[in-house]
Amino acid sequence: MKKYFGIRATGPYLVVKAGSIIIRRDGERIKANHNNYYIAISRKRDVQVFLSQVGFSIREKQLGLPRRRRQPKLHP
Repeated sequence: MKKYFGIRATGPYLVVKAGSIIIRRDGERIKANHNNYYIAISRKRDVQVFLSQVGFSIREKQLGLPRRRRQPKLHP
């Protein structure tokens, strides 16, 4: 990030390895098909540069909307 965009960031950190089984809070099991990574950008200016030069693939983050919370499934 620093080399190409001049952004200070930490990471990428591997969060979930491909093939891992993830158990969500509601008990649902999900298999990860790909490795999931995250990076951390803390300076406001760097976040703005990231948004304009790189952008997000998640639609809610592209629009700057707050994250939606999932409603828990009710079992009869």
